[in-house]
Amino acid sequence: MLSQDDKLKQAFQIGLCAVTIMTVAVTCMNIPNNSEIIETKNQTKVIKQKTKEEKEEYRKNSPLNPKFKIDIKKSEAEAIEKIDTGLATLYGNSHSLADYQNHYQELVETFGSKFKKAHLPNPKDKVNQDLFESYIENTQANSYFENIDNVHHAKIISFVEYKSKVYGSEQYLNISFEFDYDLVKGKINSFKDIRYQTEKVMEQ
Repeated sequence: MLSQDDKLKQAFQIGLCAVTIMTVAVTCMNIPNNSEIIETKNQTKVIKQKTKEEKEEYRKNSPLNPKFKIDIKKSEAEAIEKIDTGLATLYGNSHSLADYQNHYQELVETFGSKFKKAHLPNPKDKVNQDLFESYIENTQANSYFENIDNVHHAKIISFVEYKSKVYGSEQYLNISFEFDYDLVKGKINSFKDIRYQTEKVMEQ
C-alpha cells in the first residue's frame, strides 16, 4: 500500500506529464505549416520591394536632388506670393465686376480650371456685380508650405478672410484651402476645400 508521500509523488508526476503533453501539443499546433511560411516570405518580399520603390521615388523627387536646377526657396516664395495675391483678389480686393474682370484670366492661370469651376464667379454675369460691391474690407490671405518632400507635389495650406455686407448685415468669412503644387512647373495640380467659418479668425 502506497504511503501518503508516495501518493503525492505519483500525483505530482501525473500532473507533470499532463502539463508536458499539453505544452508539446500547443507547440505543435503553433508551428506554421509550409504554406504559411511561404506566404510570410512572399509578404516580406512585397514589403521590401515597396519600401525600395518608395525610397527611390523620394530620392528622385526630393528637393535635395541636384537634377532639379531650381532655387527651391525662391520657388516657394513665388508660389506663396502668387496664391496669396490671387486669393486676396478673388475674395475682397476686387470691389466691382469690372475690377474682377481685369484680373479674371490671371486668376484662371493661377488656380486652374477645376478651381475656376468651383470658385470663380462668371465674369460676364451682371448679377455678380452685387457680390463684388458687397466687400467692405480688404482681404487677408496667408499661405505656407506644409510638406515639400516631393517637388512635384508640395502641399500648401492657405487661409483667406474677408468681410462683406449682405442684406444690411456685416459678416466675416474665413476659408481654408489645401493646394497640391508643382514647384518645378510653378503651377497648382489640384486643391481641396478645408473649412468655411463665419467669424473673424486671423489677426491684423
